[in-house]
Amino acid sequence: MVTTTVVRITHEALDAALRGDAAGAVDLLADLAGTIPDDDLEAVARLLAQAAVAAVYRTRGRVLDADEMWVLTVAPGAAERAPELLWAYRYLTAAGNRDTGTTDALWAAVAGRGRDRTIRALCDLAGAAARVTLDTRLGTRGSALTIR
Repeated sequence: MVTTTVVRITHEALDAALRGDAAGAVDLLADLAGTIPDDDLEAVARLLAQAAVAAVYRTRGRVLDADEMWVLTVAPGAAERAPELLWAYRYLTAAGNRDTGTTDALWAAVAGRGRDRTIRALCDLAGAAARVTLDTRLGTRGSALTIR
């Protein structure tokens, strides 16, 4: 079970990323890394993924409530029902590389292939969220940001 402290720090890290403070986000996640029980890694990864996807929608003027977030990013079959969310998640987790490598690394690590890789992927996600938010604020045109 993910503790309240883990949830709070995860959200603080994303908030730092959204303010453009990727270094602060990474520091928070690095501090958190030593306190996350192995059983909670997947839950923390999902929390941050949800928050990052919500952030993309927020920059587009759409706020998702908790029920929508669960259905779109956690419920079985979510990717098939909302492929644009999977795409947004993959963009964020690619950390600027525009590929799915970090996404694959994240879920492989969560599946038990390496705690350190999971933490690095979470840090990448926070940093990518900061870059996506900054790109949106700067009015980047024709980038992979556009969600159709």
